[in-house]
Amino acid sequence: MKAIFILSFVLATTFVFGQQLKTTEKRIEIDLKDGRYDEQVYTMGQYGVVVRSMSKDGGLRSNYYLHHDLYNTDLELYETDPIDFDATHPIVATFEGEECIYHVAYKRNMPMYIYQFDVKNKTTKRIDIEFDGKTNFLSIHSFYVVGNKAAAIGQGKNGASFLLFDLQTQTATATPILVEGFKQRRTAPINLQYLEDAHKFYLSLRVIKSRMVSFAYLVTIDLDGKMSAPQIIDEGGEKIIKSITVGAVGSDEVAIAGTYGSTVLGPNNGIYFASSTDGNIANINTYNFLDIPNYLDFLPERSQQRIESKKERKAKRGKELQANQLLVMHDLIAVDNDFLLITEAYYPTYRTETRTTYVNGKATTTTVQVFDGYQYTHAMIAKFNAQGELIWSQVFNMYLWYKPMVAKSFIRIAAKEQNSIQLVYADGRNIYSKSFSFTGEILNEKTSNPINTTNENDKVKGTYSNIYFWYDKFFLSYGVQSIKNKVDDDVKRKRTVLFLNKVSFE
Repeated sequence: MKAIFILSFVLATTFVFGQQLKTTEKRIEIDLKDGRYDEQVYTMGQYGVVVRSMSKDGGLRSNYYLHHDLYNTDLELYETDPIDFDATHPIVATFEGEECIYHVAYKRNMPMYIYQFDVKNKTTKRIDIEFDGKTNFLSIHSFYVVGNKAAAIGQGKNGASFLLFDLQTQTATATPILVEGFKQRRTAPINLQYLEDAHKFYLSLRVIKSRMVSFAYLVTIDLDGKMSAPQIIDEGGEKIIKSITVGAVGSDEVAIAGTYGSTVLGPNNGIYFASSTDGNIANINTYNFLDIPNYLDFLPERSQQRIESKKERKAKRGKELQANQLLVMHDLIAVDNDFLLITEAYYPTYRTETRTTYVNGKATTTTVQVFDGYQYTHAMIAKFNAQGELIWSQVFNMYLWYKPMVAKSFIRIAAKEQNSIQLVYADGRNIYSKSFSFTGEILNEKTSNPINTTNENDKVKGTYSNIYFWYDKFFLSYGVQSIKNKVDDDVKRKRTVLFLNKVSFE
């Protein structure tokens, strides 16, 4: 029997950093009321930055257009020609390559399109995909492009299928994802990755037998679509596999990591690490969150002491204390013969709303709980060897002011040197940086000045920002700001803009 509690704390956080980061090399603003909508931003290295958007004309039956505006590394605009866009086919997935951006546009029971923007040649084209069979999918996700081949997961009413595209012949096949002994609708894909060293896709999936029992599997698929037999990772025991990520060890060997929990649909209780050689799973090591060194460092000292005391009391009675955690898992990062694993922890928040309804003129007031976004609390970076042994771990505070409505990754890799790695993230107002040596030492911590406009009379009312690696030492910080300016005559008194900040880390 196990005692379980939830690590969900509202922290009064103070960031203590050393040298500051240079926030803005250059900044531009794009008016969000310029006739465009659905703006999306993509960094393309030395080619610059692409802002994808939609527009339509003002006719009775409007024509829609897909735009890819290209900004060079100095954030100077090169406006490319738009392409006609079929509004009946919404974009459902995007893949960013080194020189091209691909968008999958699809609606159930209709043809599938792939829009390709060639950044090098500054051209956009539509690829009409012809499927071998019907395409009755409810959703398309996990889209990935390798050369002239692409892959994705199609989720249908009866289960999931692996989709393999040939972009040259403009054809595609859909292969049902099956595990012997189970119906297709029982399979739930977890993750789809491509490892260049092995020249294969790695599809992880879970077969749900009941609310309390599930089994995790790993399938390999080559670029010709040949699919291996599913190899089971766990035996559906007390520790249920929740997430899976893989990393290359050799041509026939991969490292496997992820989270486990005590229930199929519940939160995570710990991390596991294993290896697979020639289809055989070995060296499965599991680590309770509360047994990972430094895992509680993000909490106040008194909270840490209370948890440790509770662990000891449970241990004396032969019980194990566990923490319930929701995590965003990053892909494994190879470091010589070892691996780095990065996780970001969060929990759901809710607000109370009062609602009044009238029935036959009589008012009835009720209060309801409404989801208010995910609060991020802390992150972990840990190092494992190829045998799954935990070498070291570091945990740091990550209490963001911005609460996303969908769980996502905030941390980005700023630099990976021979003996160290630098991580950065933004919370809407500032940019934070942390560097770790490969032996687990914290080398430095930095924070930027607030992300402001370049006009001293502007008053920023709200900021939502992301930060992504761009090229060399530069990152792109971008987001939406609501700005008021009652002083200057050459700007709007109120404006809402998409801003792009070129950021350097020195």
